[in-house]
Amino acid sequence: MSDQSDTGQRTGLIILDDVDKRKTFTINMEMYLNIKLEPLGDANYAQDYLAKNKNVDLIICQDQIGDEMTVLKVGYYVKSKKLKTPIVSVGPCPKFAGEKGILIIDKESMNIKEIVKWTAKELEITAEQMAKLEFEDYYPVSITNFRLLSKTPVTIYDKDPDKENPYFSILNAESDLPEDFFKSHFFAGKEKFYVHKNDRLVFVNALTEQSLSIIRANSGKSKQDVVGAMDHLYKQTKDKLAEVGFDETTKKIAIETTNTMMTLVKSEPKLSELMRMLESNKAGFGFMHTVMISAVINKMLKAMNWTSKNQLETITFVCFFHDIILTDEEMVKIHTNKELDEADLTPEQKKVVNEHAFRAAELISTLDKAPFGAVEVICQHHGQKNGIGFPTKVNNSISGLAAIFQVAETYVHDLLKDPEFKHKLTLDKLQQIYKTGVYKEAVAALFKAS
Repeated sequence: MSDQSDTGQRTGLIILDDVDKRKTFTINMEMYLNIKLEPLGDANYAQDYLAKNKNVDLIICQDQIGDEMTVLKVGYYVKSKKLKTPIVSVGPCPKFAGEKGILIIDKESMNIKEIVKWTAKELEITAEQMAKLEFEDYYPVSITNFRLLSKTPVTIYDKDPDKENPYFSILNAESDLPEDFFKSHFFAGKEKFYVHKNDRLVFVNALTEQSLSIIRANSGKSKQDVVGAMDHLYKQTKDKLAEVGFDETTKKIAIETTNTMMTLVKSEPKLSELMRMLESNKAGFGFMHTVMISAVINKMLKAMNWTSKNQLETITFVCFFHDIILTDEEMVKIHTNKELDEADLTPEQKKVVNEHAFRAAELISTLDKAPFGAVEVICQHHGQKNGIGFPTKVNNSISGLAAIFQVAETYVHDLLKDPEFKHKLTLDKLQQIYKTGVYKEAVAALFKAS
């Protein structure tokens, strides 16, 4: 158990095959105790994780998954390593009944409030510290979300900070949105409205369904709307993976969004046009990074005559998922060892960045619809065969598609991060870095596609 006396981020493990219960635990533990729960599949994964990471503050574990006596296996491992990590057993476990540091709860009538209280006591989190973690009653939602909606799924609020009660409603639930609602507020410089915390999930789910309907009707919608819908769905995929892992809903969202992104880049929009669409939608850096790499690689593959449908499917899939576990936009901006060293991140966040290629590949390997070769390219997308860290020199032993991806990502990294970006200077820089093999061909293709 990590030695924390404040409300800094804690880490826990959750081994539970019920998606709804897993989501309930994940949301409540983060909201009230600032514990981020990592979803794992079984006791073996938990043991591997604990062997590599000593500072685990909590384990929430099902009594039995299939034939595996999951909580017994995890509990005995924790005892054998003399760890002091509290364990919540979801379901009966007579052998651990009455043991200190183990809470056994009923699967069907679990009281989340009591579980949070017990966990707080075990971790010596005081009421004062918990109070610091309380969330605002109202959540901000970006103005760009309203471009996608025709109706308000919940009551929408604005904020006047000069008033004693700053939040006031501007649209009731199920109201039709005025036709000029988005444009008038957007061009007036408005950046966000608010929804009540109890309505947040309803709003997000409605926005997700509307976004899916937009990308499904791709041909009948403006590219601007399609890009806005994909941006939301990309963020939702990241959020859902962090909360519940790869459930069926997350898979559906990810695959449909990837297919739409492939359709968009195949239409060969000018990079400048694509950037304008992304910027006017106020797209997050992670999504801009993903779409721009996909568009650049599409042009490079055409110039290299690597134009099979399978190659395009694989690389688009890789573009969508390569940074999927990086939930903080600042983490996505890191591209070199130097940038990682200088980043204003916690040691835990730096570890995630350093291992993100390997961890993303491991995650995607569980997805049965992953195109052939995608896992390998995701693992190697920074030029390291094992997916750990950033290269200090060019590695000619990685896959050809991974090498092409690396060149494209370096180009897009400069494009998005450097306000003084000069296309020709960046190409010259790439020529100096990537001088051999597929790398050299990829840079030549970038010149040709320009």
